[in-house]
Amino acid sequence: MSKNDKTCANGHIYEKHLEICPYCPPNSEGMNDNLERTLVDDGKIDSPPPREAPKAAVNPLKTVVHKADDISSGSSSHNRKLIGWLVSFTLNPDGDDYKIREGKTAIGASVPCEIILNDSEVSAHHATILYRKGKIRIKDEFSTNGTQLNGEDIEESTLKDGDVIKIGRSELKLRIA
Repeated sequence: MSKNDKTCANGHIYEKHLEICPYCPPNSEGMNDNLERTLVDDGKIDSPPPREAPKAAVNPLKTVVHKADDISSGSSSHNRKLIGWLVSFTLNPDGDDYKIREGKTAIGASVPCEIILNDSEVSAHHATILYRKGKIRIKDEFSTNGTQLNGEDIEESTLKDGDVIKIGRSELKLRIA
């Protein structure tokens, strides 16, 4: 962590000039909890008691990740933990970034994929990234043009920080949180 960074109450490190943590979802009042959570000079985080997050509507088409606590209490987790990003400068010179969360993340050219690439060489549901038990895997979903990892054609493979995934004409670099 550099002197230009600060840490929110959830442990995310972000640039000091930002007023709120860009990784934390906004609360029910439309404000980010981190407006109330500040990093004090001694490096400790001063925060108010946590508020319960509003219940989100369940989309029956999305996979929901259940944790042991959720199953025993009868509730489900609608917010999946952020585990990394895919970053690309291929189609947009200013750059594009896509969040990768625990569970499955579908990549393709159309809805219901979480990551939609505007690339004519990308299939509707081209590939799936899966984060489970500390491992990140990618699987080609029988796409027309295939999926490459670090220049090699793959059907399924384990990913690590810095890997370059090529889907259609788009090159996406994996950065792990």
